[in-house]
Amino acid sequence: MGAARSRRAGPVGDRPTAALRWPPGVGRLAAVVAASALVVVLSGAAPAVRAGAPGAEQPVGDAAADAATTTAADAATTTAADAATTTAADAAATALAPSVPEALVSADPLPTAQIDGVAWAQVVQGDVVYVGGGFANARPAGAAPGTSLSPRANLMAYDLTTGVMTAWNPGANGQVLALALSPDGTRLYVGGAFTSVAGQARYRVAAFDTATGALVTSFRPQVNGKVQGIAATQGTVYLTGEFTGVDNVPRTRVAAVSASTGQLLPFAPTLAGGWGGRAVVVSPDGARVVLAGSFESVNGSTNPGRGMAALDPVTGASLPWPVNSVIRNGGQNAAVYSLSSDGDSVYGTGYDFGGTSQDGFEGAFRASWTGQLRWIETCRGDTYAIAALGGHVYTASHSHNCSAMGSFPEMSPRIYRHGLVWTKEPSGRTVSFKGVQRPATSRVTWYPQWWTGSYTGMSQAAFSITGTAAYVAFGGEFPRVAGVAQQGLVRFTTRDRAPNRLGPQVQGGAWALTPTVTSSGVRLAWTANHDQDDEVLRYEVLRQDRGSTPLQTVEAASTFWSRPAMSFVDTSVVPGTTYRYRVRATDRWGAWTWTDWTTVATPAGAQARTAVPPAATSPTAPGATSPDVTAPGTTAPGTTAPDVTAPEVTAPQAPAAPDAVAPDALAPDAPPGGEG
Repeated sequence: MGAARSRRAGPVGDRPTAALRWPPGVGRLAAVVAASALVVVLSGAAPAVRAGAPGAEQPVGDAAADAATTTAADAATTTAADAATTTAADAAATALAPSVPEALVSADPLPTAQIDGVAWAQVVQGDVVYVGGGFANARPAGAAPGTSLSPRANLMAYDLTTGVMTAWNPGANGQVLALALSPDGTRLYVGGAFTSVAGQARYRVAAFDTATGALVTSFRPQVNGKVQGIAATQGTVYLTGEFTGVDNVPRTRVAAVSASTGQLLPFAPTLAGGWGGRAVVVSPDGARVVLAGSFESVNGSTNPGRGMAALDPVTGASLPWPVNSVIRNGGQNAAVYSLSSDGDSVYGTGYDFGGTSQDGFEGAFRASWTGQLRWIETCRGDTYAIAALGGHVYTASHSHNCSAMGSFPEMSPRIYRHGLVWTKEPSGRTVSFKGVQRPATSRVTWYPQWWTGSYTGMSQAAFSITGTAAYVAFGGEFPRVAGVAQQGLVRFTTRDRAPNRLGPQVQGGAWALTPTVTSSGVRLAWTANHDQDDEVLRYEVLRQDRGSTPLQTVEAASTFWSRPAMSFVDTSVVPGTTYRYRVRATDRWGAWTWTDWTTVATPAGAQARTAVPPAATSPTAPGATSPDVTAPGTTAPGTTAPDVTAPEVTAPQAPAAPDAVAPDALAPDAPPGGEG
């Protein structure tokens, strides 16, 4: 893989990260081996888990108690760094289990209609994804920019299952910043900075009939500033944004109108400070409206009221919201940026760039409808959207340091992850936030690579998330995802539906295999590979004269930020002979890659062992198939691996470039959506 192009660090608020508190006896999985002569070298004090009884975990580090030892004959060539070695009895162990939950959806991007700008908002009704943003045209999946264009002015829709654009094309003369559905799905509400929709005057808010796609003629409130958040019950539509009046009646950044007539309702809380409201959600029973934004007080109260508030749905009076005592982003340089709900919980995200001591939240949280904090995620790097789908929680951000959550640390050059997944349920651990231990969520192995866009001038990737239990849809300004040209919109689906083509990421000559001739044989050393949606990979050590039968097979856990050193000693070599070796890495779905062939000659007269070890079988995780070595990175069910002795077998295709292709230039005074 080509060298990663470094990204200029953007002006993101960076603070010391508190460490995640792990319960006694629980360690982070670094690597597991399942072969007698294979060594996994661990860095630092990160524990490893050897293959053994299912679920067995043992930190590696106490040499006296560690049963992972080399054979006596190998001891002379085993370095101090090779202390983590397995016994022969481990070879029959069951497949290694991941240390964190596996992703429910694949990181493979699915073909999806594209846009030539940015998608600020999305919502799903049935099989239709409605998209609002700032764009002029849409085009089919696979079409290059500027080709096969269909006019779509700031509004469009596509089929969630197929990714194909629909004929719906109302058009808006300004950016669309918010979308919401009525509870029965018959109405689509649209908010933004427009004054005309579908050729008719509509001042920053409009409604469509989802059955016909037509504009609802009876719904036409006039809002005098942009609308950035919408939520609806069957009878009421709640609006928030940067406005001061509706229908020429004062309303300070939040209002409610009749769903049937659009008439302004008495609901009239007062927001002060900051830029305004950004998001609003309503509890399933309609008894509580939750508001978020950069405001500093609501109805004269700052707690609750700074960045978040819970309100009476009729009067707008403030209700208790205890989570606001923990998360308090507000003012000119910070906000509770987004809210969403899956019915039983409220989810939110934050951004902070140079805010006050009350701010400092850039991650995500889950709370009950009574405002009790269920968990917090404290990654560094602003988070723009959140959605709970199918038991996991998806976030869109530019996170660059999630070490407090047991995930990737700050790296140099800085690496951003623009889409992350977390468990919906608390992990049982805690994380320190502002010096207090709070319940934490757990990371999920899902790290698709995103290319940042340039449309907004902020060099970001994703800004919105929607979907179902089967599909997850991201929207934003990205031009590519996981190496695939896919602008502005992309879908992902569950592993049983996905192509599962994405495999280990370091390929060919970029994945070095280093041989060393020792008195015991040939020692092969390499660094573990990594995968965008699988933590555990299977490694097979191949020697050309043995065909497709591996010398050894082992499973190990790795991530893009933690790739343990691995090695294997081939004790079956003959003096005065030339050998060719390579290592193949395969994920549990059969996607794979390998190193280039490495040639090594044993010197004549060397005291090398000549016994040929028994062929090792390759443990296959559930759902995986034998890799077809003629098509790197893919799986061909029903085929067997050909003999790999032919020297003309080619290396896999070059991997996609890293996701850092544009400098992060997030402007502190102009966060996405126009706030500032």
